[in-house]
Amino acid sequence: MPRLDRINRRLLELLQRDGRMSLTELARHVGRSETTVRDRLASLQSAGILQGYQALVDENALGFRVRAFVRGSCKWEDIPQVQERLRAVPQVMGVSLTGGGRPILMEVLVQDLEELVPLLQQRIAPAGLEDLEVEPVLQTLVRHRPVPVGDRIPSREGEATTNLVRGRGRTSLPPALWAPQNG
Repeated sequence: MPRLDRINRRLLELLQRDGRMSLTELARHVGRSETTVRDRLASLQSAGILQGYQALVDENALGFRVRAFVRGSCKWEDIPQVQERLRAVPQVMGVSLTGGGRPILMEVLVQDLEELVPLLQQRIAPAGLEDLEVEPVLQTLVRHRPVPVGDRIPSREGEATTNLVRGRGRTSLPPALWAPQNG
């Protein structure tokens, strides 16, 4: 397992911002040789931390105007089959298992509302879900963001990296949240 030191974290940050960044550019940003960067990336990939590279696509430019969250329920023993069936539906962008009465939460993407109802009737419900609740997204307030790999999270080896643990006496939170209160 590679150590998630400052350089590996910076490489992950850079690649999440621009997955097409060259080894030369990455090496320049982290102050290391291309060979070192190549070795570090290979180590991050073999450990499963760096799992691939993706292009960001503008869904509106492709005619997908409606995003919705769909909640549903199924028997617990049916979850693996439901998962596989939903994985086969291209309009399903993601599926999560949550707590609560409708533990399956998925995000779907369709061209318009007229496409949503047939999707639910012909693909989602037959996947084994019942008691569906649909919440169309009115506006996306925060777009997909990179996974935080900054300096304040511990490494997998338990390396403490907050300012408090480094001995500076406080965290990077605003003073109102950490400073002792008088009175």
